[in-house]
Amino acid sequence: MSRWRNPIKFFLPLFTMIVLLSTLAVGCNKTDDATKTTTDTTPVSLTVVKGDQTKTFTMTELKALTAATGNGGIMSSTGAITTPKSFKGVAFTTLVNAVGGLTANEAVRISAKDGYTMTISYDQVTNGAFTTFDSVLGKEATATQHSLIVAYEEAGAAISEDNGPLRTVVLTDNDTVTEGHWWVKWTNKIEVIPAPAAWTLHLTGAINDELTSTTYQSCVAPGCHGVTWKDADNKTWTGVPLWRFVGSVDDSIVHEKGTAYNDELADKGYTVQVTAADGFTKSFSSADVKRKNNWIVAYQVDGAALPAEQFPLRLVGDGLTKGQMVSQIDTIKLVFGATAATTTAATTTTAATTTVATADSSDTAIVLTVSRDLQTKTYTLSQLKQLAAQTGTVITMNKANVISSPAQYKGVELMTLLKAVGGILSTNTVKVTASDNFAKTLTYAQVNGTLTTYDLTGKETATPANRNTVIVAYEKDGAALDATTGPLQLAVLTGDAQAVSSSLSVKMVVKIEILSP
Repeated sequence: MSRWRNPIKFFLPLFTMIVLLSTLAVGCNKTDDATKTTTDTTPVSLTVVKGDQTKTFTMTELKALTAATGNGGIMSSTGAITTPKSFKGVAFTTLVNAVGGLTANEAVRISAKDGYTMTISYDQVTNGAFTTFDSVLGKEATATQHSLIVAYEEAGAAISEDNGPLRTVVLTDNDTVTEGHWWVKWTNKIEVIPAPAAWTLHLTGAINDELTSTTYQSCVAPGCHGVTWKDADNKTWTGVPLWRFVGSVDDSIVHEKGTAYNDELADKGYTVQVTAADGFTKSFSSADVKRKNNWIVAYQVDGAALPAEQFPLRLVGDGLTKGQMVSQIDTIKLVFGATAATTTAATTTTAATTTVATADSSDTAIVLTVSRDLQTKTYTLSQLKQLAAQTGTVITMNKANVISSPAQYKGVELMTLLKAVGGILSTNTVKVTASDNFAKTLTYAQVNGTLTTYDLTGKETATPANRNTVIVAYEKDGAALDATTGPLQLAVLTGDAQAVSSSLSVKMVVKIEILSP
């Protein structure tokens, strides 16, 4: 098992009459209460496509189809388990049959509203061929059933905005769970496509690992490690930074959301060899690769799979010559104790916003940019520390409902930084961007501390009397933030017995923008 799992008053009477007549036409059967929700008025909730055949479904139409029900739970890439819950929805087989069905030479591509995609094989759609794990121990185990559905209900209620209104779910049973990357939240499109060729990326170093095409897709998901890079021909490449793969095998520390990268080893020096399927190899020094987010192992160009001469993966990025952009990548290998390779890559980069500043940056190094329209304010770490400081306790709860230990954070209140460029109105939102291009957008209410909070058992609580404070932190427990989270991190000061969602803790913050509606 890979460790990378890891839209009038005039028409209203007419409309009412049409609905009434329609009801009479089908007899006196009772209407399912589930079809009376406001969600059912959504024009189109799901689009299913195969070639020139397209079928769209409103939520009402989905609920009129034969329902599939069962239990399902998740094991994250770090091994955290979300206990199985009941789900209700429509089987994938029902949906693809509406556009002509699925053959053994085809696959299904699932798309979400945020652009994330995941490809599911014929065997997974038709036979539920997913690896399952014990819901308590996390070890591989056999499930009594496997089925793939587009769910619209979770535990008897509509799926929340955080994951829905539709979500791809793998049903198993109460005793087993499946890997979380198969569960596509915000599902809005299903496409039947030719089955892509399977491939494996081999990683070799202090330990060995393998990344299949499916686990790579989970790695490139928004909010995980996916980044983009635009070349001189204005082509946009999508993939994962090379250094992330290096960090997976540079020592024995298990990969966990990017925290496995060993900076000390990179500073001591080793060689990173990128090898194509035909044996063609290019070598780079660890110093050149270190945390460089604009050197990426790409799997798409302009939103499409790479052409045959580059498939499945290609190394691209700022300063690399065409000769160094290895195509058809098969292996990434770390060579220790050898003379560090010298690359001919340019030492400057045109993507300054992707440069990760460390906590000991000089007073002249810009670590944060705050902007609104034409107003821009930049800060060095020293300048931020001269502003009024906010300190307090931070406790978070992750998607697996695991509560973190309390930690003391120190930083500058987000509202203070926003006021420096004109402040925020109730109609504005605030976009916070990290050095790896991950971005989180906050509403006016969230910036002001109105957030869902939980007690230390994970139960949702009322907003505490002492409102939450959103800060841009530069210290944790009295020390500078390390390179995997800092030098700046968005955090929420809550209190000793309150937790907030960990999704609000944006690491490696480099830019804050006030957006107009």
